[in-house]
Amino acid sequence: MSKEAVLRLKSTLLFKSLLIKEANEGLDNKLSSKVEAIVGVVSELLKRIPENMPEYTLHDSNHSAKIIEIIGKFLPDKTLKHLNSVEISLLILSAYLHDVGMTASKDEKENIIANDVAYKILFKTLDGNKEKYDNYLSIGDHRSATFIEDQIFTEYLRRNHVTRSAEYIGMNLKDGKLEVEIDGIPFWKHLISICNGHGEPVSAIKNTKLYPNNTLVGEKIINVQFLTLVLRLGDILDLDPERTPKIIYEFANPKDPVSIIEWKKHRSIIGYSISPNKILFEAECSLPEVERALKQFMGWIEIERKQTMQLLEDYNQPSLLIYKLNLNEEILTERIRSDGSYLYNDLKFEIGYQRVLELLMGQRLYRSTTFALRELLQNSNDAITARQEMYAGKDEIFNPEILLIVDDTTITIEDNGIGMDLLTFKDYFLQIGKSYYSSPAFYSKHNEIDVTSEFGIGVLSVFMIATSLIVESRKEPEDPINPSKPILFEIPTAHSYTIQRNSNKITVGTKITLKLKSQKPFKTSSINNILSQLIPHPKFPITVLNKGFKSVHEKKLLSDILKIPPYNEITDFQDYKFDDLDYENKIFFTHSFLEIDFTKSNNPILKNILGKLQLVNSGIYNWESRVNGIFSQRNFAVGIVTEEDDFLIEPTDNITNLFPRWLTYYSTLNFTKSSCLSITPDRTDLIVDEKYEMLRNLIDAFIIEELKTHFNEFFKNNDKNVLYSYIDFLIASGYIGLDSRQVFGNLLSNDARDFLEEFITFPIVTIDNQYIRMPAKEIMKKATISHISYPLNEDHIKQLSPMLSIPDFIMINRNQLKHSAGWSHRIEPFLYNLLVGGKAFAPHTVLTSMLPLFKIEAIKINNLVRQSLEHTFCHNILDSIESTDKILCFPRQNIEMYMTLNASHRILVGLIDSDGKLKKHARRITNKIQNILSGNIEDSIKRIGLNDDLYLAKVFPYGDRTDYYFMISGLLIKDNQFLPSLNNSLSNLWDEMISFDLINALNKDQFILTNDDFPKFWLKSN
Repeated sequence: MSKEAVLRLKSTLLFKSLLIKEANEGLDNKLSSKVEAIVGVVSELLKRIPENMPEYTLHDSNHSAKIIEIIGKFLPDKTLKHLNSVEISLLILSAYLHDVGMTASKDEKENIIANDVAYKILFKTLDGNKEKYDNYLSIGDHRSATFIEDQIFTEYLRRNHVTRSAEYIGMNLKDGKLEVEIDGIPFWKHLISICNGHGEPVSAIKNTKLYPNNTLVGEKIINVQFLTLVLRLGDILDLDPERTPKIIYEFANPKDPVSIIEWKKHRSIIGYSISPNKILFEAECSLPEVERALKQFMGWIEIERKQTMQLLEDYNQPSLLIYKLNLNEEILTERIRSDGSYLYNDLKFEIGYQRVLELLMGQRLYRSTTFALRELLQNSNDAITARQEMYAGKDEIFNPEILLIVDDTTITIEDNGIGMDLLTFKDYFLQIGKSYYSSPAFYSKHNEIDVTSEFGIGVLSVFMIATSLIVESRKEPEDPINPSKPILFEIPTAHSYTIQRNSNKITVGTKITLKLKSQKPFKTSSINNILSQLIPHPKFPITVLNKGFKSVHEKKLLSDILKIPPYNEITDFQDYKFDDLDYENKIFFTHSFLEIDFTKSNNPILKNILGKLQLVNSGIYNWESRVNGIFSQRNFAVGIVTEEDDFLIEPTDNITNLFPRWLTYYSTLNFTKSSCLSITPDRTDLIVDEKYEMLRNLIDAFIIEELKTHFNEFFKNNDKNVLYSYIDFLIASGYIGLDSRQVFGNLLSNDARDFLEEFITFPIVTIDNQYIRMPAKEIMKKATISHISYPLNEDHIKQLSPMLSIPDFIMINRNQLKHSAGWSHRIEPFLYNLLVGGKAFAPHTVLTSMLPLFKIEAIKINNLVRQSLEHTFCHNILDSIESTDKILCFPRQNIEMYMTLNASHRILVGLIDSDGKLKKHARRITNKIQNILSGNIEDSIKRIGLNDDLYLAKVFPYGDRTDYYFMISGLLIKDNQFLPSLNNSLSNLWDEMISFDLINALNKDQFILTNDDFPKFWLKSN
């Protein structure tokens, strides 16, 4: 490559001109040979740029040679002839060296990543990449983490390559064989200036101290300013397809959208003409984005040309008249066009500034006026944190102070944080969407601070409660000898210009005073409660002066949750159960059984979750997974505000879903540093994104490991039967549970499922009337799984023996669970989520007559589970597992007279399609059948002498229906009017079914119900 690079260089007009100049000046190839040597070395380095910048357009020696060739095209012959050998050498060398800073060896890269402050600042402030990097590392995805690291390093090289090029020149070309000198006089510093200039605006090149236009190297006058302008033009004009050859484009295969546009921009060029008098480019674009990018780029070239020519117009001195360009004609974009695949336009959404401003400062974004107070306190928190860090290494003691003064007309917040000067106020405080605390300017001084402010829009929220505000501040001086002046600004409205006044503020910090609107934004009497909800974990004490009354809001130890005693010491288990959630009084738990401390985790992200998570109980009759207490991020609460009675912030669904949904919690958690999640601008909710999902998995795994440790420690001191009883107790008492509404949603993670399948066991009925406890993971392997919830005696076992003898059959007796009175009705979510993987939410088949009055539910038969049937149906209702008779219905588990219907029964099978869904019009038919059955059963019960009071007295509490079935038993022999009345009630319904094509009119007679269509115990008197 170096030989090819040198050969191409030698073919250029500039190099040939250098040889002529050397001959005329009697230099005997001193400069040209040095140029060749340097190009030979540097061209090898430039080849390595793609190692760290794989998606960038080519910046190799061909790009350098192209710049030299382009310069030769637009540089007038007269100007080129007047350039001396040093100037031509500088032009050639700058073309090769201005991008050399984009190269980096492997060792250099590792050193920069580990130690360079600028890299660390960029890593932390660029598009959330630091969080993504930490996330990937935490889950062991080192490949993705390295990709993020490489992206940041690429951006680091792009931003710093000018400085790095200068460093390379200073280290390698100031002495030795490659020294840039003539007759012992070095001029490498001029080379650095020219290379530096390609990274500056033209306005900066006007500075003749940095870019002299009449300096000397020996006896030769050197115009560094002109050479810099020429290099800039040559660099920006290298736009042809040579820089993005198709084979290289396909190899690089850029993924970054900006890189793709950049490559296609170059590849769209189909012709160009560069001469001393005119620059033309012609392009056909396949995408409107590429055409737009090209036209914008042509606009930048035109600006460069225009500003360059304007600067050269000032060359009036005789010694400068030789440095001329003739590029007076405007560069147009009319030759940049579509290839016909689209119609180009510049239409796009425009932002209505006034309307957006109103949205950002109103309750459409911030759902509570109290959030205005929070936004200002966040700024105070970050300002004090930054100043505290500055004092960390000093002997002087710094005492953080936040003062909140509240009265009827104003609220004042004053802190002794780092403060603001005029520049910070102008560039950040007044800039919407631009937070100083997330800017490179801040991180360059405070790299390790975990700041609260994120969006840079919070200050607008004050106009929800205030008509105006006054800002007074003094900045902590970086140079105590030359401190910045304090500032004082009045802001009459969000739409107004500010009013600046002189400030006499002596102390460092910021004071913001809000003039409140006439309607009271919140009750001053409740300010302390508001603070306790907004900032449950204040980093610094907040002194409150509320109408003359002083109080201090600071971090307090939250009251301990009552913890259940060791299982063996519990005398009355009812004391640790919680029957019903009390929404009116907001009582959702009573005790905890385990405390989760994420700081003990080995995971670097989980370690940053401070506070505790208590595993508590929920109501055993209306169990639900919820996060009680407080959920905070960087000390400030996240959640929905409720203000009906008193100010309260409650967790959202996204917060609740961050934790396993088979437990319920009391939280004092505070997410900090790398554990922080994306939140909505008003801080009321978490955003479900890649990091949220990752952290949810980490939390799920850690809680499961803590539970495993807890149960294994318990098992060390107790036998397995005591462990089974303990786990039964936790489920029966609402400490572990599944909301029946969640069953079909299958919300268990794979880790949770494995854990529960291992530790949750069920009592299995044996043929010798013994019970063995079997883990769910073993039960789920059986082909047929059934369950019952009644005490069984020897006679029952005899009647069940044919079923119990069936191979690969298993029967669970819920009645044998310890503390079964508390969770007999709550076992079903576990059965369906664990034993059939959440694929069903009700039994496949109901067996009615294996035991008198008892119902046996089979959730899986011959490896078949219930599919998408309506909740009022089962696949089958049979007298026995081997029966072929189809029973019409069976009592549902509620205190109404409604029935579960059999989808396989002859009069119902026509209502359901092949996907298990009701056909058109079938729902109204189903409802009518339910009502007819219910009405006739109720009428029959009255006829046989069971009135309503007696009926209600016969119904046991929730979860047991034995006496309910007892009441219906013998119904068909006790009431000979039941069947005729029922058939008569249904007769009109058959005609309706026929009209909807749900049954065949010719087969109406087979829809007459007989005794065989009902459970056998309806024919047996008790």
